[in-house]
Amino acid sequence: MPKRTAPTKNQSQGPEEKRPELTSSQSAYKRIKEKATKFNEEFHCPEVIRIIGERGKTVAAFCDEMEISDDTFYRWVATSKIFRECYRHAAMKAFSKWQEEGEEGKAEFEFNVNYWIKKGTQRFGAFMKPKIFVNVKHDANPLEQYRDVMRQASIGDFTSDELKQVLEAINSGTRAYETVYLQDQIDLLRQDVIESNGL
Repeated sequence: MPKRTAPTKNQSQGPEEKRPELTSSQSAYKRIKEKATKFNEEFHCPEVIRIIGERGKTVAAFCDEMEISDDTFYRWVATSKIFRECYRHAAMKAFSKWQEEGEEGKAEFEFNVNYWIKKGTQRFGAFMKPKIFVNVKHDANPLEQYRDVMRQASIGDFTSDELKQVLEAINSGTRAYETVYLQDQIDLLRQDVIESNGL
């Protein structure tokens, strides 16, 4: 009697089970994993101008379309001079368009000035007291925060007055941190002396 062999992978074993379709979040995960948030200057630089500058969208909208995080976006800004210039050009282009909307809206009876003001306040900080946005880790020590602030300053995120204010605040924190650190070292040394003398 001939031996029966197991069916090969290519042989049908009955009706094939349909694989469940990927959800949009699963598809996004696969795309993000495959491209691993790689920066492509010839693609991302024109896109940041198109999305933020020409369409007037936000950084969040750019990140959503590119399927990247805000950390990745600001890393590109920090590490790529051309991307940084394109982003700043896009931001100025969007700001200019917003100003033009206001000028053109003066002559329109139905112009929604409240919406225009709200948009300018949220996007560009218009009609507000200037705020300083510092991109540092909240749990970092003052020395690490100082390094992060200087990185921001190197890409033009602060005016000279803003940088002075931030550095003064960090210097105060640094002195306090060093005092606490020194006291900890003294306490440890005192404990070592006590233990070595058997007290």
